[in-house]
Amino acid sequence: MDIKDSRVCNLMSLQLLADYYGADYKEFEGYYQELIADRQFLLDLNQKIDASRDRYPKGLFLHKNIDNIDWFANQRITLYVLVRYLKPKVCVETGVFYGGTTAFLLNGLAKNGQGKLISIDLPANEIPDGAFKRHEKVATSELIPPGLKTGFIIPERLKAFWDFREGSSMDVLKTIPDGFEIFSHDSEHRYDYMLGELSLARSKMNGRGTLFADDIDWSNGFIDFCSKGKLYPLFIPDNGKYGLKARLGLVRLDHPNSCKEDVTG
Repeated sequence: MDIKDSRVCNLMSLQLLADYYGADYKEFEGYYQELIADRQFLLDLNQKIDASRDRYPKGLFLHKNIDNIDWFANQRITLYVLVRYLKPKVCVETGVFYGGTTAFLLNGLAKNGQGKLISIDLPANEIPDGAFKRHEKVATSELIPPGLKTGFIIPERLKAFWDFREGSSMDVLKTIPDGFEIFSHDSEHRYDYMLGELSLARSKMNGRGTLFADDIDWSNGFIDFCSKGKLYPLFIPDNGKYGLKARLGLVRLDHPNSCKEDVTG
């Protein structure tokens, strides 16, 4: 998809997002324009990508001198805009890998001048026998290359807002204090794992906040989480992997159309 078309799609998605939150679309558009104009963030990402390309010559890393933030996908733009809008004190994400989404979350917190992102990941150097492969078409693209660490494109200046915890997400999530305001699932997209993560996160969010799930087309985990929990979700298309698809699902726990009682258990 052409970048101009991508930007049109992103603006349409932000209109849906603003309507979902009962917010002023102009405010959401303003945060998007702020991100587009953030040349330092784009420069930092390019420098990290350039430094990693020899070890990870795949996907986005094949492009030199990325000149537009829209190349990083609408999912990340959406998260940045909502961090700027909601101004959370604590965000939690599962699944980091090279740190693309993490960097956008951290940049939003940095712009707010407050907050913390707790990231959970269990990095792998090989795919275990029988493992669920998230992205069949790109095979081993999510294995940490030798010589690199989890989050290898995160700009150094943003790490002051970052708390990385290595381990199984279900185990580490149980140790995080209740009351975080944003949860982003981007780890194992197998049905039972996605449903389990989202349900556990919801139980710790005190009935408020927003949950995200990436790659919702890989299983029915997010759909069933919302259906069983009587939650009112929003689906946002992304011009990312393999064409235009509804890849990002999000749900605001205190949305007027969501049930106040968790019935997923």
